[in-house]
Parts: sequence; structure tokens; C-alpha cells
Amino acid sequence: MRIFFWNLRRLGESSDPTRGPAIENLYRRIKDVDYWLFCELNVSAKDPIRAQNLTYKAGTNNQLCYGCLDKNRKFKRLRLRMPEVTDGYKAMHFKGGDEFKNLAQRALGYMGQAGGAHIYVIHAPAKMGKRAMWYVASHLHEKYGNTPWFLIGDFNVVPGVLRNTKGRPFEISDYIAKSGLMTKGKHEYDYVLSNFASQITVQRLRVARNLSDHHAIYATW
Repeated sequence: MRIFFWNLRRLGESSDPTRGPAIENLYRRIKDVDYWLFCELNVSAKDPIRAQNLTYKAGTNNQLCYGCLDKNRKFKRLRLRMPEVTDGYKAMHFKGGDEFKNLAQRALGYMGQAGGAHIYVIHAPAKMGKRAMWYVASHLHEKYGNTPWFLIGDFNVVPGVLRNTKGRPFEISDYIAKSGLMTKGKHEYDYVLSNFASQITVQRLRVARNLSDHHAIYATW
């Protein structure tokens, strides 16, 4: 199973028209991708990737959306999933309450089951990435137990910050699969959390800065 992920930096109808063909060329650089997942599409994005606005708030033209394509690069619908608070998250005593909607405007995107796992994508909030990712990780950890789950996305927090969080309810290092390379500027924000992380290989795909301020990644197991 191979899953691709890329933050597309506000791709939409008003974007530079050369970005569409450049994205199409990117498809040819990776073989045997089963699913293509994207974030930070404008609401207007239609071609080559249709925006999916997974928000629990009133829709606006300024919201950032997800995208998903199947192996044949055909539209695949994602389902909105709101993570639930857990006792483990509460025990960490983050400030600001226990409601996910107070942390992020976007919910999780649930793709369904593939490769023997439940597949999710997230575009975490820029200012509260650590809190949001611990909220989601704790939810998936408790919801699925030993049932395989997989979360890929732009986490907006580097792996080391998650690992070193005080009062953590479980050892998140065991859940991290990463390329070890920078994906935005000097930071590695794009990687994977999974309860079978040791079986997953994550690789970075460099892309030109005129396409996005993030490099792409893909995960294989």
C-alpha cells in the first residue's frame, strides 16, 4: 500500500495556471500510488483536484480544504470525522478546554479502510499543532486499540515536540513514521502517526517552491 500526501498551498481557480500541469507531472514521478491525499486547497479548487470542505462551522470562501484521488486519479470522497476527547488527553492539562472545535476549524478526513488499516488525513492548525495532534492521537489510540489505523498530513508540529510533551498518556514515539527530512522550511511538519509505524516507510519528494511551500511525502507498507 502506498499513500501520497501534499500540502498544496491554497490551490484554487485563481492559482497560477501553470500549477495544474506541474501537479500532473508530479504524478509521473511516483509509481504505484494507491491513494493521493491533499490539504490546503481553496474552496474553489476543482481541477485537477476537487476541494472537500470538512468543517463543522459555517462554510466560507476562505476555508482550507482537503482533496483525495484514488489509484486512477479519480475523485474519492472523504468523510468528516470529529475526534472525541479522551481521559488521556484531559490528563495532560492543556489550557483552553476539551473541545476539538476550539483547536481547529477543520475536522479529520476519513478515507475508509485500505491496506488493512483505517486511513485518516489532517491539516492541523498552525498555532496549536501540538495540542491538536495529541488530541487526535489520543482519540485514535483509544478508539482503535490494536486495530490498525493510519494518519498522514501536515501536523504543524515537529516530531520531537510531540515526543517530549510532559504528562503524555502513552509513548508516541512508537507511533511516529517519518522521513527525517525537512518538509517546510527548516521543519519536518509532514509525516505519519500510526499504531503500526514500525512497518511504514515514509519518503519525501522535493517539489519546486512555486508549486508549494511544502515538499510532498509518501508512505509505504
